Amino acid sequence: MPVKPSSTDATTLTSRKPRQGEVRLLRALGEEADNWVWQYYLQTVHGLSPDTIQTWLRRLLDHGYVERRESFRGKRLRAKYRLTSAGRAHIKRRLEEASLEAALANDT
Repeated sequence: MPVKPSSTDATTLTSRKPRQGEVRLLRALGEEADNWVWQYYLQTVHGLSPDTIQTWLRRLLDHGYVERRESFRGKRLRAKYRLTSAGRAHIKRRLEEASLEAALANDT
């Protein structure tokens, strides 16, 4: 069950312009839509750093935008993630904001 986010976390996710790492992770998750995605896949295929992935996935999990499943491969814990319907709406909104920010930056 998602942990209720603090008001600071909610502000971080929605009231400021999207950061580059956030946008890259959201695009990667959005490309996979309803599929489960391994964290390792996000790192290798999309070139995201483990720190970026952990930071943003934790925030997305706290808000109920992604689901997490864990399994063991030998002794190693592996986590995979999938967007929720709220997550798909959040991604659409944030990517639109990022596109608008980029367009405005190019106009100046």
